[in-house]
Amino acid sequence: QVGAGNISQGSTDNVLHKSQLTVAMADAVLTGTTCTTAGTYAAADITNLKVRYSTDATLDAGDATLSTYTNPGTAGAKTFPSFTSQVISSGTTGYIFITADIAAAATVGNTISVNALTTSDFTFSLGTKSGSTTVGGTQTFTETPYTVPFAEGFENAGSWPIGWITYNAGSGNNWAISSASPQSGIYHMRYTYNFSY
Repeated sequence: QVGAGNISQGSTDNVLHKSQLTVAMADAVLTGTTCTTAGTYAAADITNLKVRYSTDATLDAGDATLSTYTNPGTAGAKTFPSFTSQVISSGTTGYIFITADIAAAATVGNTISVNALTTSDFTFSLGTKSGSTTVGGTQTFTETPYTVPFAEGFENAGSWPIGWITYNAGSGNNWAISSASPQSGIYHMRYTYNFSY
């Protein structure tokens, strides 16, 4: 199941819940899914909830999206619209992931989770259902990590400090360490340092 964790503003396809569906007899056709979300999140924090399908326990970029619920609102019962039917072959196991796309301006510290799903949350065209799942771990919104560039001139420096790199903005021109007045302007060495927080 999905453990508690952090998800950043503006991120997509964050897994909130995972269900394993094993088909024992004839092929099964999944035609609908519902869930109940919980947490402190605001309607503006979530842009999409999705139902994704995979043939294994790992969600990959190429795995099918069965339904997208755009602007799903605040916590509560959700019925996924415009559902694409998914065949799960007899003798195989399929995996259903419920994911969330987080708004770029989502409120830091708000949370979202998906309650445990029961057989009533899955609609099949035929067959007998049994089993249960557990609640998805609480996901907490965090600030988007971003890179801040710094540029600095080190006059008369023979080398750059640890963690800094040379930067050549001269479109192929060779830059030189600045040693003569005014020690600025084009063709003088600059260094940049990038970090994320």
